[in-house]
Amino acid sequence: MEIIRAQESDMDGIEMIYGKIHTEEEKGLTTTGWIRHVYPIREA
Repeated sequence: MEIIRAQESDMDGIEMIYGKIHTEEEKGLTTTGWIRHVYPIREA
């Protein structure tokens, strides 16, 4: 596995993925312990 640092141009896609993960968690389909609008957030 290769891990690479995200670029600024990747941020919209990353934010979309996190949003989908939050939605799945709110539906009870997965558990991450993340809280929407708290962690992870783009501004951090």
